[in-house]
Amino acid sequence: MTRRDSLKATVAAALLPYFATACATLSAGEPLETPEADENATAPLPEVPLTEAAKMPSGAIRIMQSPDPEPLLAEIRAPEFAQRLAQATYDFVATAYATGNLPLWKKPLAQVDLLARMRLAAEAMLPAITANAGVYPVDPAWLMGQILAESFFDEFAISSSLAVGMCQFIRTTAKEYGMVCADAPLISAGLREPQWQDEARRAETLRTTVRDLRRAHPDLFARPEQGLRQLVRLTQQNPSAAKRTATDWQRIWDQQDALQADLQSARRNFRAYLEANFEGRSIFNAEDDAFLAAFDQRTLPRFAVPAMVRMMARHLRARGGNILAATAGYNAGLGATAYEAPGYATYGRIPSFEETVNYVSKIAIHYHGIRTRLHG
Repeated sequence: MTRRDSLKATVAAALLPYFATACATLSAGEPLETPEADENATAPLPEVPLTEAAKMPSGAIRIMQSPDPEPLLAEIRAPEFAQRLAQATYDFVATAYATGNLPLWKKPLAQVDLLARMRLAAEAMLPAITANAGVYPVDPAWLMGQILAESFFDEFAISSSLAVGMCQFIRTTAKEYGMVCADAPLISAGLREPQWQDEARRAETLRTTVRDLRRAHPDLFARPEQGLRQLVRLTQQNPSAAKRTATDWQRIWDQQDALQADLQSARRNFRAYLEANFEGRSIFNAEDDAFLAAFDQRTLPRFAVPAMVRMMARHLRARGGNILAATAGYNAGLGATAYEAPGYATYGRIPSFEETVNYVSKIAIHYHGIRTRLHG
C-alpha cells in the first residue's frame, strides 16, 4: 500500500462512523439542517422547541454544508446558546480527559479554567457567524472542535511555525485579518526582550530562502534517488565531472544546513520574545487585556475567533460547502485542497499530508462529541 493509500484509509476509518448517520438520513429523505439548542447539561435553562432541523441525529455531520444561513441563524439565536455551546465543549473534554493531563496545557483539567475560555470563544463566535452568514454559514460546534485541535483553547499557545493563540494564526495571515502582531506592536514601552522583535520577519525571510533553494535543486531534495542515479552514471562516464558535481552538491547541502540552523535560531528567539511578554499575564485581567490588545491580538478571543469564522466562511464558499476541504485548507492552505478534475473542482479535497489528515479526523471526532452533548 502506498503512503497516499494509507492516509486515505486512515481518513476513512476515522471519519466513517460520524458520516454514516448523516448518509443514512440523506437516504431517508430527511432534512439535514442544524438542530436547535437543547438544555444545558449542568444548569437549568429555558427549553427550546425543536424545529425540522433538529430531527438531524445529534452527532451527524453534513459534509456538504448548506449555503442557506437561516437554520443555523435560528439555532444560534436560541436562548443561552453560547453558554450551552461552551458547556457542551467542556463536557466533551471532561469526559475525554477525566484523568491525566490536558494536551498543550500539561496539567489536569481541574487546574485550567477551560470553561471560562470556551465561553469567551463562543461569545465572540456567534456574532461573527451572523456577520459572515452571507459569505457562508459556519457551524459553531465545528469551530469549537477546531479550536480544540488548534490549541485546546490555550490563548498563549505558540506553534513551531510561530502561529499564536487559540486559533493559531501565523503572523502574515493575522495581519490580513487586521490583527496586531508582536513583531509590530502598538506599544514600545514595557516590552520584555525587545531585541528579538524582528526575529519573526527574519525567520520568514529565511524560510522563503530555504524553500527557493530546495525548489532550485529538485534532484537533491524532492527526488534524491534520481539525483543519486545521475551521479552514479556520471561517476562511471566521467569521474572528474562527477567529483565536481559532488562538490557542488555538498556546497548546496551545507548552505541549506546553515540556513536551517539560522531559521531555527530566529524562531527560538522570537518564541522567547513572545513567551517573555506572555509570562504572568491573564486574559481575564483588565490591565493584561489592554497590554495584549496592543501587543498581540492573536491571544484575545474577541479578535482571533471572528477572524477564524471569516476564514472558514470564505473557505466553505470556495469549496462548495465541503466542510472537510474547507477545514483542511485552514491547516494546509486553501490552495492545497484544490482538485482540478471534472466533478470535483467545486468541492476540493483533503490533501494527503499526514498532519492535515490527522487534523481533520480529530475535528470530526470533537464535533461529534460536542454536538451530541449539545443536542443529545
